Amino acid sequence: MASFTGVALVVPLGRPVDPELASVLLLVALATAVLSVGLSFWVPRRMRPAGAVVTPDQLALTRTVIAGALCEGPALFALAGLMVTRDASMFLPCALSLGALLAHFPGAARWERLGAGARSPGAPPEPDAAAGGGKPNPLLRG
Repeated sequence: MASFTGVALVVPLGRPVDPELASVLLLVALATAVLSVGLSFWVPRRMRPAGAVVTPDQLALTRTVIAGALCEGPALFALAGLMVTRDASMFLPCALSLGALLAHFPGAARWERLGAGARSPGAPPEPDAAAGGGKPNPLLRG
């Protein structure tokens, strides 16, 4: 994202853009950013495992990726609009989207909430790994 912003600010473009086109692009960028940011907080909470039994970490990662993708798209659109229009107000939808992307960065408590509901209905209960049951995590050294 930072490299794309650098290119958007450095690359000179040919002729100036019609101010009417700049205002339309700004409205589209703002509307897209507001809608996508709202969806980025709504959609991941409603995602449920579809038939497969998934771990809480898999579900949390999937929800985080979906939320991040919903925030990155409008930010890139706003930067592309900045490249075309050279209008500094295009930073507003970009900042809104990037702020939401940072808000989705999971801390420990958020990661636990994102992983909630990972077991599908009818699946056997997950063994308590802390009590010595279940498979150990292969990513952790023992």
